[in-house]
Amino acid sequence: MISIKNEYGEIRISEEAIAEIASCTAMQCYGVVGLAGRTFPKGIPDFLKKSLKKGVLVSQREDDSYDLDLYVVIEYGTRLAEVARNLCEQVRYQVESMTGARVGHVEVHVQRLKMDK
Repeated sequence: MISIKNEYGEIRISEEAIAEIASCTAMQCYGVVGLAGRTFPKGIPDFLKKSLKKGVLVSQREDDSYDLDLYVVIEYGTRLAEVARNLCEQVRYQVESMTGARVGHVEVHVQRLKMDK
């Protein structure tokens, strides 16, 4: 939990809120078509659309920064490395700017590719 104090009081931001910011940002990135769990049984992507934060794992470090693991489904035919790099940058920027928390590492785990039929 992030705790920010100012002259008016204290603001607390939960890890779930950080995960929600990260997941919403991820879904807006080019090439990302969904979020997934660490293991990827069939049918999960539709379920995860209802609870986006399940595709994000937030870990607090000893120095009070956060590591984020993103489990994503990428569109087939996109440059995976470029999508992952952009995803890392965007998620880091949004989490840091919205919460004031420092983000240590952002790891992208491509769980599956989505192919159009």
